[in-house]
Amino acid sequence: MADNPFLAAGMIEDPRLFVGRKDELNAIASRMKGDQPTSINIVGDKHIGKSSLLYYFLRTWEQRVLQNTNRYVVIYLALRGVDCQTETGFYEAVAEGLLSHVPGWQQRNLQNPWKSKPLNRQAFSDAVKEWKQQGKLPVLCLDDFESLLRYPDKFDNGFYDNLRSLMDSNALMLVVASRKQLDVYANEHRFISSFFNLGHTIYLQELTTDEAIELSRLPSRSINGAALSVDEQNCVQQWGDRHPYKLQLAGYYLWEARQQGKSIKWAKLPQLLQAARNTETSRRKLLQAARYTEMSRRKLLQGRQKLLQAARNTEMSRQKLLQAARNTEMSRRKLLQGRQKFLLGRRMLLPSQFRVISSTFPQLNLNAEQVLAERK
Repeated sequence: MADNPFLAAGMIEDPRLFVGRKDELNAIASRMKGDQPTSINIVGDKHIGKSSLLYYFLRTWEQRVLQNTNRYVVIYLALRGVDCQTETGFYEAVAEGLLSHVPGWQQRNLQNPWKSKPLNRQAFSDAVKEWKQQGKLPVLCLDDFESLLRYPDKFDNGFYDNLRSLMDSNALMLVVASRKQLDVYANEHRFISSFFNLGHTIYLQELTTDEAIELSRLPSRSINGAALSVDEQNCVQQWGDRHPYKLQLAGYYLWEARQQGKSIKWAKLPQLLQAARNTETSRRKLLQAARYTEMSRRKLLQGRQKLLQAARNTEMSRQKLLQAARNTEMSRRKLLQGRQKFLLGRRMLLPSQFRVISSTFPQLNLNAEQVLAERK
């Protein structure tokens, strides 16, 4: 039985079956060719075609760069792989990918910088800089960037700062695919590295109408001509609505229906089931968002109550301070009154009485003669 040219899931690996994205591909190539290569962030929703775009660029970049192609070594690396769960694992995966794309006659000189074991941050940086001295620019197409965010203790600000330093020195170029713009992840995960402000961002959208028509006319893998009939192609365009994944899914089941002698209605059933699953997924996300909103509302209320309580405590403290100040003023007045009474009483004492008191209570430190002299 012939192979289905459409994919219900996964990345398109056969360049003959990749459709569209010419502007995006040319934009990546143009930022490679300059004296100062500019790293790029490819941003798009799930199933929009980020992985397929990166892999197709890997297979076809020489057709766009044309001149001085020996300067570049381009690799594709899926960060969701187990090799990229540690910093050293990432460096080793990059080194393996780069060396596998180097022509045999260049292998010896370009291998030496990567022989350090373990291949840590400093060794990786030194190797990339050595390649720059030899006129080589590594271009890393990094897919599924979110995978690195699962290991913040392994991939910290220092890791990202090192990559940024290599990019700033024109020794390294990155093409990073992610669902959100990198600076959004920096805010969400509290990264402060300037790595997350990449030089250029490309937002991957739905296909154009012409590209959607071209995709519906994919050739069969085994016979000449389009894999689907004209009516089936129209169904693909109608069901897919210019979305790459939906177009592929529609084409996949229409092709399967023909191979199994089923009707077009049979092919549409999986589309409806998938739409139902998507709706349920959206519903769950909305419910989750509502729960987060409610939690945030409660936290805000709790914070407001704490602020009000703090304000009450502050007011109570202020009142206590005022009361203490009033008490201090009253005590001061009583002391003044006591002093005045003492002075008045001292003037009323006879000299003989004052001398007796002075001698009887020496701790009062009364100079009887001086006081009596002052009274005169």
